[in-house]
Amino acid sequence: MKIFILIFLAIISLYSKDILGQIDKFDLPSLNLSNIEARIDTGATTSSLYCTSIKQLDENTIEFKVLDKQIFIRPIFRVSKVKSSNGEIEKRYFIKTDIIIFDKKYELELSLANRVKMKYPLLIGRELLLQDFIVDVSQQNLSYNKKTIINYKE
Repeated sequence: MKIFILIFLAIISLYSKDILGQIDKFDLPSLNLSNIEARIDTGATTSSLYCTSIKQLDENTIEFKVLDKQIFIRPIFRVSKVKSSNGEIEKRYFIKTDIIIFDKKYELELSLANRVKMKYPLLIGRELLLQDFIVDVSQQNLSYNKKTIINYKE
């Protein structure tokens, strides 16, 4: 009987998570970005955003340009060495921001990286996915297709 209950609870837990496909579009409201295309990457630990002109202003502050458009100045959350998809290790700055997925707001830790050679400007890694999501790589735009008028739930 205990095994049945454990299996039942595991199934309920699995189905209570939102499903993301391999590609989707999300909003990053504090960076004034809407419907930014993202690749969901279960092989990546952290999430990453395409930025250029990345410049550390002082010990705690970073300046960067998002998608070659708007310039932002934000507090540095952390600095870490990250191994990129081509195997190179590089120093990256991380910021914290919000992301909207299925009309819910999540805190997201983002590394700032020049992703000019990448097809998608936003990469979503496991640190975010572990919060509430499972991934079905045969699907796309599941959150975007259910997007409602801007009504972000806390």
